[in-house]
Amino acid sequence: MEQLLIISGHDPSTGSGMAADLRAAHCMGVLPFAIISALTAQGEDHFVTPFPAPPEILQAQLHIARGYQFHAVKIGMLGTADTVVLISRWLASNPVSHVVLDPVLHSTSGGVLLSPPTLSSLIPLLPFVTLITPNFSETQLLTGITPQTQSDMSRAAEVFARHGTKATLFKGGHREGMPTDYLWHHGKITAIEGTRIGEENVRGTGCWLSTLIAAMLARGTQMEQACREAKSILTQQMMRAHRVSQRNAQIL
Repeated sequence: MEQLLIISGHDPSTGSGMAADLRAAHCMGVLPFAIISALTAQGEDHFVTPFPAPPEILQAQLHIARGYQFHAVKIGMLGTADTVVLISRWLASNPVSHVVLDPVLHSTSGGVLLSPPTLSSLIPLLPFVTLITPNFSETQLLTGITPQTQSDMSRAAEVFARHGTKATLFKGGHREGMPTDYLWHHGKITAIEGTRIGEENVRGTGCWLSTLIAAMLARGTQMEQACREAKSILTQQMMRAHRVSQRNAQIL
């Protein structure tokens, strides 16, 4: 069974973060190894200041991970630039073929998930990243480029590529109209179309998508096919999303 290292934060509502990642890994039939990068207290409309894992605790978790043979890594919430450095050092000493980075900067409920939320915070990690999966607002914050056209996306992807990242998936699910994603790989842009599932607010879609892709890559699927199949599976899961509170948001 393929093994997937997941590094992300804990969301007690289970709508996002590690809980969502683990459900996605289970859906794909891969074996996850879970490292908690930060604790948060959040729900669908409320966020308390995150509590990044102290360096010695993160380092201890990474030390245990050295004894495993991972086929891919999924990285979500990082919390601080210090966390980025620790993970980068671990990857330098423990190479993994596929690393998917979901550069979450802010939660849906308004919390800051990376401080400072800038490209400079991520630069130590980018040489190890196979695929980065920003949404359109994250792309603008990280690169200074608003990705309105495919030309804009190519320029933004080239910013990441200059720091070593091999591919970029621009997530379009939060835009109006059809939820089309755009994959930049080998210097070209490919549109990956999806289906809009009602108007409901579903949490954790970005977590799920990046974990599904990482699992696909771990199983040997090629990049474009992995992104397409992951989006299809995510759409199916969204059709089965369920509400767990009296508010409007649903979880997968």
